[in-house]
Amino acid sequence: MPKQMEISIIGNVIELRREQWKGKVARITNDLALLEEVKKYTWTYKDGEHPYLHNSKLNLYFHEFVLGFIYGAENIDRMQSEGNIIEHLDNDGLNCTYSNLHILSEDLNKAKAFTIDKKAAELDRSMEYPSYIMDVYYLHDSKQFQLQLFMNDDIYFNKNTGKAAEMFICMYDKFENLYIDWFYLLNSRSDRRFEVGTLHAKKVFVTERPIIEIQAGEENKPFIIRNGVRYLNLDATANGKPMVSLQHTSMRIIFDDGKLE
Repeated sequence: MPKQMEISIIGNVIELRREQWKGKVARITNDLALLEEVKKYTWTYKDGEHPYLHNSKLNLYFHEFVLGFIYGAENIDRMQSEGNIIEHLDNDGLNCTYSNLHILSEDLNKAKAFTIDKKAAELDRSMEYPSYIMDVYYLHDSKQFQLQLFMNDDIYFNKNTGKAAEMFICMYDKFENLYIDWFYLLNSRSDRRFEVGTLHAKKVFVTERPIIEIQAGEENKPFIIRNGVRYLNLDATANGKPMVSLQHTSMRIIFDDGKLE
C-alpha cells in the first residue's frame, strides 16, 4: 500500500505533505486526475542541494511522473535520452506544478543554474524589500513562457493616466529570449529600474496600480479593505522601513482581448 499523504487544495495548487519529507511541501497543479495517479505510489524525499521526490518502484522522480502524465512517459524518456533536462523554473525541485516544469537542453539548464538561479539566490539573501519581483511560468497549451514583474515601488507611470504601473507581463516563444531578459532584470533590480524597450518579449502587457484613498488611521496599516476586497498597502512603514512587500505572484491568465483574469 502506498504511504498516505496530507493533501491541501489551495486555489489552483494542491499541496502534499508526508512525515518522511522533513517538513517539506510538494506542489502540483489542481488536477484531480493527476492527484489520483500520484496517490497510487509512495514518494520518498531525497535530500541534497536540490531535494526531489522519488519512487523506487517506478524508478522515477516526481517531476518526471508529472510531465509524463501530460506528454506520456515514453516521450519524456525520449527527450531526456537526447540530452535534455526537466527544468524547475523557480529552482524548487518540489514545485511540480505544470507551469513550473519545462524541458530544456542540458546546456541551457546549466547556464540558468550558474547565472539566473545563482543571482536570484544572492538577491533573496541581500534584499529584504525588493523594488520589483519576478515569477516565470510555462504555458504548455500555447508553448509560451510568461514572465511577471510586480512592482513593489512606484517606478514607472502611465503618461496618459498618471497611474503607476503595478505589473508587467512579458510573453516569450523562446527560452533564449526569456533567459536574456530574466538575467538582465535580475541584475537591474538593485538599480531600481530597467528599460522596457530593450526587452526581447513577443508581447508585453501592463496593469496599473489601483488608487485607494487612505483614511485617517490607515496610513501604516499593511492591509486595507474596501468593499470586502483586501489591498496590500505598500506605503505602510515602521521605523522608517516598509512593513510589507510582495515576494511572489501567482500566474495571471491573459484572455484573447488582452484583459487579465
